[in-house]
Amino acid sequence: MNGRRPLRWLKFGVYLASAAVTMAASAPAARAFLALVAGPFGEASQIGGLAARFACACVAALVVAWLVIDAAFDRIVPRRLLAVQLAVMSATLLAGSGGPPTRVGSAAVEAMLDRARSVAADSLGKGESLAAVEPSVRAELLQAFPHTPFRDRWLRSLPPALVVLEGADGPLLVPRPGDPPGTLYLAIAPSGAVGWMTALVLDGSEPVLLRENGRPRIVGVGRCLGDRIEGEREC
Repeated sequence: MNGRRPLRWLKFGVYLASAAVTMAASAPAARAFLALVAGPFGEASQIGGLAARFACACVAALVVAWLVIDAAFDRIVPRRLLAVQLAVMSATLLAGSGGPPTRVGSAAVEAMLDRARSVAADSLGKGESLAAVEPSVRAELLQAFPHTPFRDRWLRSLPPALVVLEGADGPLLVPRPGDPPGTLYLAIAPSGAVGWMTALVLDGSEPVLLRENGRPRIVGVGRCLGDRIEGEREC
């Protein structure tokens, strides 16, 4: 047996080392990808890069499994699989960790907030109350942003959502349970002429309020309101 395969253990060591290097380099991204899939929500810009590194880790694990079979039962590992493993290791090392994937969700939600405020302001200029602008704001959001960068656990794109809260004395600063990222909250004062908008983005796989300088991003809607920060109410 050894005469037929004089370089068996040398090749075994080389391929095992390459698989170990690939798995070590891909492990953080693989764990992050599994967390995104297991969590309720993810972001498309994250999923693509993490999925590629997860695939690299899977190839390395398959090579290790074949090497164990080779050692235990003298079954030759397919050369094509080993060639693929070396290519995967090279690609993984060349790509490096890549740092955290670029996240575009916050920028998209910022744009949604600006569009919603513009539509609400136009309606107020026509003499309508904020409570009456919900249909026009919702329609504009769905037309301008049919899909958000966010995905559910099945990788389906999430549409924007609008939640209107009437009779509020200030902006909603605690996300409602179950609301997905890409949700906009419009809290309307009892007068119906003043409102505050906040929105949900992702922190890992959990929806959180969009923040600016460490504080919730609050957009005031009304004839005398501009952007607001936490703690401010009506003018």
